[in-house]
Amino acid sequence: MTSSSPFDISKAPMPGLTVLEASAGTGKTYSIAGLAVLGFARGDFSPREVCVVTFTEAATAELAGRLRSRIVQGIEALQSSREKWDDIDDSVDILLIDPEHGDDEERQSRLERLQQALSEFDAMTVSTIHGFCQRLLTSVGAGTGDISSDNDEVSEVVHDVILAGKHSIAHPSRVITAVHDRLSLPDARLAEFPEASSEVQNEVTEIIAVVETAVAEVNRRRRRWRRGTFDSMLADTRELLLDEARGRAIIAELRSRFGLVLVDEFQDTDTVQWDIFRTAFLEHRSGLSAVPVVVVGDPKQSIYRFRGAELSAYLSAVDYADENGGQRFHLDTNYRSDAEMLVALEHVFAQSTFGDDRVTFESVLPGKDMQKYGLDDGRPPMQIRSVEPPLNEKGVVNADTARSWVISDVVHEVSRLLNETRIIRQAERPAEKLRPSDIGIVVKSNSDAETFAMALRSAGIPAVTSGTRTSAGLGKAARTDDAVTRGTAPT
Repeated sequence: MTSSSPFDISKAPMPGLTVLEASAGTGKTYSIAGLAVLGFARGDFSPREVCVVTFTEAATAELAGRLRSRIVQGIEALQSSREKWDDIDDSVDILLIDPEHGDDEERQSRLERLQQALSEFDAMTVSTIHGFCQRLLTSVGAGTGDISSDNDEVSEVVHDVILAGKHSIAHPSRVITAVHDRLSLPDARLAEFPEASSEVQNEVTEIIAVVETAVAEVNRRRRRWRRGTFDSMLADTRELLLDEARGRAIIAELRSRFGLVLVDEFQDTDTVQWDIFRTAFLEHRSGLSAVPVVVVGDPKQSIYRFRGAELSAYLSAVDYADENGGQRFHLDTNYRSDAEMLVALEHVFAQSTFGDDRVTFESVLPGKDMQKYGLDDGRPPMQIRSVEPPLNEKGVVNADTARSWVISDVVHEVSRLLNETRIIRQAERPAEKLRPSDIGIVVKSNSDAETFAMALRSAGIPAVTSGTRTSAGLGKAARTDDAVTRGTAPT
């Protein structure tokens, strides 16, 4: 795998795949919006020729809002007088006005193009991957009548298959789980154990047969009743694009319509989703050129189980770029964390890999003025704390005792921070007293979050659990601190 280069937003994406690696706080959304706005201003494409895909409805709404506001900001920059140009420090706005080399006629053309882009903004495709697939399937008459996340029929089908085949399955619930997994990951297959005894191999073979039969039956029933799930929608889209009779015409239509495809949060993709993007916009088809496709993500986040992503999908895209003349870039500046915290993180993670030896920790530079933010208490930006509760009569630490000591230590540290620590929120402004809403405590489970919140409230410190129910926040918002790391600048 070749190394990536620092990203230069002034350069238009080339036809083919561009992989942009963006760690948290490095300006991922800014870069996506900037690429679109600069393309509109140059006349490379119109809003109706841009497809932006992300992975949740909330992220879609936020991204659409950022894109629109970015266009408005660009228009305001181009309408500003020359006297105000020295006050403009946004890199995209500077590229738009181009004070060193641009001329007034070109600036006027850029302004008119952005004004047109704003008026046509609603024609842009900004969608979740599932929304994109649903529209595509519906447009060719292949959509299902009912889409839901309900998989109740899986349990029924598994039991029907077991009874019909008179199979002897000790744990049907595990088979049901395997069928769920196969339906959501259609390329997955159950593992075999050739080194195991013949008895074990026979049992595994029987289980695989039940799972595959159940998967086929679930799909048959869904097609018959025109019923589907979000997972089946993805599989159906891939199947449609690969269909020898209809696939090429659909791909040709997609490539003629879109001049730029931007995929946000690409680390959340699985192999089916990557197959869709690759087949629809990138792979060689006779007479069909590749579209500029920019995928943006942080592969380090693919290792989190709750995301349902597959690190292999991200790495497959990287390999595809390397092997097919694509480009690989990274964002090298963090605008969210103070400089000392970035140095501390590098000390901890510098030699680490994340799920694969090819996914390494990449150090980043602090953004402008980030040396001026953070906690002003003279302590290290990151601390790893330990407690030493007493041993019980067996010479070991009781789990409940250890938990109570950890909770007590966290409450004590939070109290110290609130009473003794000040925070620099803005450059050139004096430090302020730390507020409860500046602190967040990351915990393992929902019950732990409530336990810590109750302990803090008992100490007179306002605390709430977050909407995800996996962290305890102090005051009205959980923001920048946890039990062991401190010093992240507020965003």
